[in-house]
Amino acid sequence: MAFKQAYIQYLTEQLQKEAEEATDSNENDEFEETNENEADQTNPTPLPDPTPKPNPSPLPSPTPLPTPTDNLFKRLQKEIEETQIENAINLVDNKTIGQKIKNSKLKNNQIDQLQKIRGKRLRQLQGELYEDNVNLINRLDNVNNLNRLFDNINSNQVMTLIQISMLLQLIKKQKEKLHELRKQQIVALSNKIYDELKNNIRNERIISRLDDKGYYDSIIGEIRENFLTNRKLAYLHQLKRFQSDKLQADALFNTLSEILDFTKDLEELTNKSQITSDIQKLNQSLLTNERYIDQLDKKKKTHYHNNLYDNVEVAINIETEIKKLQNDWKIKIDAEIDQIFLLPPRSIEKIHQILEVRIATLQKPTKRPLSEDSDEENFPTRLPNNAKPVRNANGNINVQISFIVDEYKRTLNADDKKKFNRIKMDYDDKFLLTKYTKRKIEDVKVLIKNIDDYIWLMSTKKIKGTKRNRLEKDPKYKDPAQYPILFNPEKFSFSNPLGFPEEYIDDKENIKQIIIQYQQSLKNQSEISTDNLEKMQNFLINGIKTYNIDDDKKEYLHKIFKILVTRKLDDIEDDDDINNVFDSLNFTF
Repeated sequence: MAFKQAYIQYLTEQLQKEAEEATDSNENDEFEETNENEADQTNPTPLPDPTPKPNPSPLPSPTPLPTPTDNLFKRLQKEIEETQIENAINLVDNKTIGQKIKNSKLKNNQIDQLQKIRGKRLRQLQGELYEDNVNLINRLDNVNNLNRLFDNINSNQVMTLIQISMLLQLIKKQKEKLHELRKQQIVALSNKIYDELKNNIRNERIISRLDDKGYYDSIIGEIRENFLTNRKLAYLHQLKRFQSDKLQADALFNTLSEILDFTKDLEELTNKSQITSDIQKLNQSLLTNERYIDQLDKKKKTHYHNNLYDNVEVAINIETEIKKLQNDWKIKIDAEIDQIFLLPPRSIEKIHQILEVRIATLQKPTKRPLSEDSDEENFPTRLPNNAKPVRNANGNINVQISFIVDEYKRTLNADDKKKFNRIKMDYDDKFLLTKYTKRKIEDVKVLIKNIDDYIWLMSTKKIKGTKRNRLEKDPKYKDPAQYPILFNPEKFSFSNPLGFPEEYIDDKENIKQIIIQYQQSLKNQSEISTDNLEKMQNFLINGIKTYNIDDDKKEYLHKIFKILVTRKLDDIEDDDDINNVFDSLNFTF
């Protein structure tokens, strides 16, 4: 409303000034007519000559010479009319030209006429200056430039107050427009970053990057929610956790599938086993890429029933009691083995045939008396040196059994060899194969125990010459000369008169700096999770706190640095005082 009233006032003033100019123009015309009359009065009409004279031809009236006053008037008028915008300040009241007019000593009517010419030219330049500023304001797209223009216009002495006020209002609107445009740009950029981050999280395959307070949390924290449209940061956190759950579910699925491929122990395949419990914990809605819980369950049952079948077959072939075969083993086959999960050539019908064959075999009379030790046969060997000293280990089981039978015949004398040749070879091959299978199972059990013992010895570092399985180090990483040293500010004391910086030990900060160097030295830093780094850091901090003397702590830091960062020190057999720290880590570092 104030702006409207000011504009009306401005128009009223303009109309009044134009009316005054019209009045002045009329006065000038009267002034000129008066001058002409005065000129006529200075030359009165002459009396008639009594003597008539011939009328001579009229002479042309001479052009009047310009007076000094006329020259000054024209010079001032020309100066006014030729004044441009850059010198418009000279036309303002009481400025240069106005003072010249006042001090010109011209007639009053001339002075008034010059003042009106000056005012008219000033208003013309004010209008041009106003239009130039309007165009400039509309072109500017920088707030700082608008602020400088605001200051210039506010201190302008040429334009009227109404013009200045209107321009300042226009600058304010232009700044608001730029602010809104800038806000729209920030909103568009924020939305773009949000959408790209959402897609990255959905496609992420590294679980550690999805950890809380990890990689994605730091990026999400940099986005301002007030610049988002129809988007919430909480959704990104939910999506991050959902993607992490999916990756963990897929990883657990793959791990369980691999474990099932190598598991032979029936106890680990039962419904009460840890594998079954882990399968039941899986959430089907989190599994991807055609992973189904039913697949694992079917795989577990398939391995269970096929391994059970194999164990029952071996047990039947070594069973010596006919009643157990007829009762216990027959019932076990029918009750515990499911034909649905058996893989060819296994079948319920075939295992029953094997059972019947074993029963028939045991029902036949033995040709040789068994010794008190059932595992020790009374072999009629007479010439043991005829056999080859080394068994042929090539070929499958049947080939190796045939080799043993042939070498066995070489040790027999002529009579025993004739008797042996009358025996059905398929029966003896099967008998030896059964004994071989039983021994093989026992040997495998011993081998597994030895492997377990060896792994235990390696894990406790009882075997010299072994090394830990470490994460790969970046070959381009340049090893620092020593662990990061913390210095106190310069202090003057009797022990330090020159005020040199002195090293001090901070258990947490020293270990933290070594962990940072260790992480930077890795070829692939994402191979170790944030949780594992924090776990390692806590272990090492607890280790350094066991020392009370700074020199011992420095030695500890030096050894940790050489093990983790430079890898010039082997923690297995060189540093017994810190072995317990690294033994507590159940992950590869």
